[in-house]
Amino acid sequence: MKRKLRAFRIENLSITKSNIGIIEMLKTRLTSETTAQERRMKLNKQDSDEDLLAYYQWTGGETIFFGMMMRIIPAEQGGLLSESIFRQNIIKISDLTEESGAASQYKEHYYFALNDSYLVTDLPGSTTIERLQTYLNWLLEGVRRETIISLTPVMTLPPSVRAKDIQSVEFVGSSLSKQENQEDTQVSLTADLAKMVGSMWDCLFGDSMSWTNIQNNQLVSAKLVLKMKSKPKEMAEAEYQRAMGAIAKNLASDSGFAIHTKSGIYKGNEIKRIKEIDVETTSKNRVSEEHLKQEMELFLHEL
Repeated sequence: MKRKLRAFRIENLSITKSNIGIIEMLKTRLTSETTAQERRMKLNKQDSDEDLLAYYQWTGGETIFFGMMMRIIPAEQGGLLSESIFRQNIIKISDLTEESGAASQYKEHYYFALNDSYLVTDLPGSTTIERLQTYLNWLLEGVRRETIISLTPVMTLPPSVRAKDIQSVEFVGSSLSKQENQEDTQVSLTADLAKMVGSMWDCLFGDSMSWTNIQNNQLVSAKLVLKMKSKPKEMAEAEYQRAMGAIAKNLASDSGFAIHTKSGIYKGNEIKRIKEIDVETTSKNRVSEEHLKQEMELFLHEL
């Protein structure tokens, strides 16, 4: 089974230091006595959708944390988790049942692994990393104190290109059509551009040309270009690359932006640190978690 792993740097938004000690935080928070019930995070008080760290495992002499995240919703059809299962310490995919009664429904899942510096995950590229970042900050709220965990994409420019050679960053929307029923985790840059351009359009043309009709017929597209100033002499190259990663952080699509340098143009999927792997599957077409864990551990060592 093909999997695409994305890499992120673990940083602290409130205090500048190279290591925030997330491994020790997880060890403090996740003891053998804790249950899955304590790790259920409601996305909204009015809704029943939840995120859950269902399964986790320590490896690498307890220096690497491997986990599986589940999105669960109220039970209506197959793939159920009985309420009693949340009294367990961990939950595996094989625990899904077809039972009825008081239960929650499994919707989707993904895996991640982290050490004190980096996190890698097979979370689909169509979903921003904020989903996992939000959960980790919630899970560790009682032990992280003033620390605010931030996950920033690891950016890797070709060896011949230095960060100071970056001239501009271009964000592209394929069209400024209306986009409805989007998930909260897939905030669209195109939608934001549409609002901005729509306001400008109304000021310029008033009622003579309907912006709604322009949108519905996908008659225009837009791009946002950020011109980069020269890298400050006192800023380290690594720090500058982290800043570039922060720019790309909230983009759900790797094809939605490009970096222009003196030597050429590099699209998002060319500079974000991504590794494609082939993972063994079981007879029921489920991923081999041990194989995936080892591949993620190897990727962490490569970063």
